[in-house]
Amino acid sequence: MLLNCHTYFSLGYGTLFPTEILEQAKENGYSDICITDINNTSACLECLRIAKDHQIRVQVGIDFRNHIQQCFIGIAKNNQGFLELNRYLSKMLAEGKPFPKRAPFFEHCYVVYPFGSMDREELYPHEYIGIKKEELGKLRLHPLRNKPQKLVLMQALSFINKRGFNSHRLLRAIHDNSLLSKLPPTQQADMGEMLPSYHALRQAFMPFPELIYNTEKLFDNCQVQFEFGINQNKKTFTGSPQADFELL
Repeated sequence: MLLNCHTYFSLGYGTLFPTEILEQAKENGYSDICITDINNTSACLECLRIAKDHQIRVQVGIDFRNHIQQCFIGIAKNNQGFLELNRYLSKMLAEGKPFPKRAPFFEHCYVVYPFGSMDREELYPHEYIGIKKEELGKLRLHPLRNKPQKLVLMQALSFINKRGFNSHRLLRAIHDNSLLSKLPPTQQADMGEMLPSYHALRQAFMPFPELIYNTEKLFDNCQVQFEFGINQNKKTFTGSPQADFELL
């Protein structure tokens, strides 16, 4: 039930090996996680491949950000959704454009916005607002508390412990070409991106059971599958070696 997990493929930000993130999730009581690296999908196939070995159900997506500023998270409902996300990411990176505040319309993906970024906009059926444990106090006084059907639990995972947090801060300092002592808080994650136990996280959200239900329902509606151990490369482009030769 972790919707926003970063591996070390979130370059200059994440600290965890794909195997490590699954091991730690299992050890802390989780059965569902979503790999959403920052502007990257390099860890997705590896996490899907080893998921059964760790008895973890893995969903995949992308955390779209402009530098460290989170715009939205895209989560693939199926293989077509994973293709949609990758095509959009490739297009934006190739054109050098910043990601917009509002996601494009994805036909086969869910979109989750950070709390406070879409307060007045109408959300499509596939769009949600993500709430972190640290934001529950603000939610109690926010108009969104009256729209629980559009809220999901979005606890981020970028490091396991304080040592991992310090490694993250070093990565951020290197990325920004800054002294660690000069690294502003706005250019780094907060300690809330450390892994809580499943029991502790669920207890924190018990006053808002709709968020737990919505998050579990979202996970249940996603399934990305790939066949591993089978050569996926095409032997021919046109269907026959002779036709390939003639095309060339």
